[in-house]
Amino acid sequence: MMEERQRRTLCTDVVAAGFMNYGLGSTFNYMIVQMHRALRDRRSIAFVGEWVYAGCEHRNFSCAFEPVSPCDLRGAPLVYPRMAPDPTPWDIEKGFAACFQGRQNPLFHFVSTLAGFLFKPNQEMLLAAEAVRKKIGLPDEYLGIHIRHGDFCIAHTVTSDPKECFAVSHYSQELQRLSDRYNITHVYLATDNADAIDMIRWQCPQLTFYWQDDVDRAFLELKDQDLERKRIFLEERLFDSDADRRQRHLREIMVDLILLSYGFGFVGQFSSNISKILLALGTFLRGGKMVPYISLDIPWCWNGMKPTSIPGYHSLWQC
Repeated sequence: MMEERQRRTLCTDVVAAGFMNYGLGSTFNYMIVQMHRALRDRRSIAFVGEWVYAGCEHRNFSCAFEPVSPCDLRGAPLVYPRMAPDPTPWDIEKGFAACFQGRQNPLFHFVSTLAGFLFKPNQEMLLAAEAVRKKIGLPDEYLGIHIRHGDFCIAHTVTSDPKECFAVSHYSQELQRLSDRYNITHVYLATDNADAIDMIRWQCPQLTFYWQDDVDRAFLELKDQDLERKRIFLEERLFDSDADRRQRHLREIMVDLILLSYGFGFVGQFSSNISKILLALGTFLRGGKMVPYISLDIPWCWNGMKPTSIPGYHSLWQC
């Protein structure tokens, strides 16, 4: 239904949707909210505007993903809907909503379907992921783990953001638990922390790890001058980078996202929007079959999170 509407609608009736240049996962969340609004309003949608991660000629989402609309709406007035309560499949067309009736956690499967429709890697990114997979010898069956440090860790210490940054040992314990349960010993590792690679290999010697070995992780590290200038988040450094630097970083991220989304199981933390998107994408790629996962902090939820006030819990989030 989504595909049919997107292709058959006159371009004059398409919503020109803008997006915020926030963190990667937050931007993806915002796009899903926009897609839900379009379905609710019986409209088609096109995403327009420059993306801070994009370094190809068009500087937009086509640098990484297949376009969701054939319409070129560059220069059109953009729509920026506010983040609203969780999207729901019950306020869209009945034919599409019926797909989610009777399912356990229909909101998750609705979001998973929207994510799968929106985030289809383009040919360049698929070829890059396949080249890395062959180079590192990644087998067909493997677990995925996303260790988010970098700006994610620094932000919660110097801002009011209460998300918690976990030590590598916390990740390794949960990864071992998932490995033991499903008897899978191969693991694809994505991280912005170069030290985490050796640490988790030492902590889990019985597991075989695979990762991108040519990622410029030095670019991801916060320098003293970044903190002095309050350039805490990666996006702030990308704004100052040239097109080649942006596109290289985007390609590295997309390879991780693609390979993680095809893993048999996943370890992350759902206070990170990327982890939430990965679970949704992985489930979509399996035809709606839930991916085994472990979150180090909160359960999966959509865009509404708040810090808890329960005594004795530090930096814990609730949906």
